[in-house]
Amino acid sequence: MNWRIISILSLLTLTFVGSYFYVLKQPTTQFDPQNNNNLLIVGTNAEYSPFSFVENDQIVGFDIDIIKEIAKRLNKKISIKNMSFAALVPELQLGSIQVIAAGVTPSEEKGKRVMFTSLYFGGDPLMAVQPKGQSPISTGEGLQGKTVSVNQGYTADQYLSGLEDLQVMRLSSPLVTTGIMTLQSNQANVYVASKSVLRPYFAKQGENRYQSTPLEGTEETYAFAVSKKYPELYAAIQQELTKMLQDGTIETLKKKWGLA
Repeated sequence: MNWRIISILSLLTLTFVGSYFYVLKQPTTQFDPQNNNNLLIVGTNAEYSPFSFVENDQIVGFDIDIIKEIAKRLNKKISIKNMSFAALVPELQLGSIQVIAAGVTPSEEKGKRVMFTSLYFGGDPLMAVQPKGQSPISTGEGLQGKTVSVNQGYTADQYLSGLEDLQVMRLSSPLVTTGIMTLQSNQANVYVASKSVLRPYFAKQGENRYQSTPLEGTEETYAFAVSKKYPELYAAIQQELTKMLQDGTIETLKKKWGLA
């Protein structure tokens, strides 16, 4: 085999390998808005009860009910994609999903990358959870000198990142159970999470062994995030959400999920 044939075979091999890895790097949830005008593609992280979670192999929750009702009012079918919380905004920017429904708290930084709807839920403070009998903690200063556990990536994590003189134990698991276990095992002095997330856990497991105190100035608010690639869809979703806020639908769903 002469050197020319070897060179050609090598070039073909490199071309094939390069093409293969290019395909691998492409988003796995490609969306063509021209061919899917009747489909609303929603991204969520179904590990955030009662807003979005898995029950009987179905993704359910307060956020899911709202976005399903919006899709119904827009006469659209809905596709819900469950993914890691960290992947939601990047996928939204790619346009692979159109909307995030996952208990997202609007922020100035995120607002540069997505479009936020009006708030559909608020008054959800962060809570300092401690074993019964400890002095209640109601301020960030009260956490100083403590080991504090938190579910990584959520608003509680962002809040703790702005405080000093405390040791933060970031938990890769999003479950309240994991945070409570850090208290049970004495790995942490305090566990911080939002009130709405703690409520269903304590409703099932009981709160008699713990005390939960609201942290001042930490009330969370939630909105849907819409991709900037779909401004017309954003306007339509916003319009229907406004109607639902006015006609009592949101309040009814709050009661359904124990948020009212």
